[in-house]
Amino acid sequence: MLKLEAKLLDNSLSQKLLKKEQAARKAMSYTMKDLKRRAPTKVAQAVVDVYAVKQGDVKPGKGGMGGGGKVRASGETIDEFALTYTGSPMTPTHFKMTPKAPPGGGRRYTVKATIKKGSKVTIGHWAKPGSEGGAYARPGDSPYFLAGGNGGSTLPFQRKGDKLAKVFRTVSIPQMVGADEVAERAVKDIGELAEERLNHNLKRFLEAS
Repeated sequence: MLKLEAKLLDNSLSQKLLKKEQAARKAMSYTMKDLKRRAPTKVAQAVVDVYAVKQGDVKPGKGGMGGGGKVRASGETIDEFALTYTGSPMTPTHFKMTPKAPPGGGRRYTVKATIKKGSKVTIGHWAKPGSEGGAYARPGDSPYFLAGGNGGSTLPFQRKGDKLAKVFRTVSIPQMVGADEVAERAVKDIGELAEERLNHNLKRFLEAS
């Protein structure tokens, strides 16, 4: 019987390769933690560059996100990394709504907001019944008006017939994040963040191995 044994690597070299493999795994793990913590801020910045909304409304924080928004990060590797946004359409109060409260005295007013930067839009106007306020003012109230909402804030409402409709709403966080000009910028920025953090963590843990 002939028995052949071949040692392709000496013990010290195999130990070094094992340490490098462990360091690479650790670097990926820390990179994913960095991404899950920092990527939502990159997305929020991409949103506020296009939409006239505060960054605090579109990134996680102690005060919560606008429209009850939430973001969930998932994935074990960079290729699998994903951010999932949920939330309801937000009121115009998040988009520089004017006026912020009814002017009083029965004066006519027009509710406006800036959804996308550089473009103020008219939501609707209110005038006293029967006044010279245009089609909305006759024969009844305008369908749009400002009134107190939950938490003491002033919100725009819309009438439909004799019933009071729900609060007037605009766009949600998922809609803003999914807009082409926002999504393209966010994906680019997250990719650059992933590359920077992976290089940093590889250098950090490989040098220590």
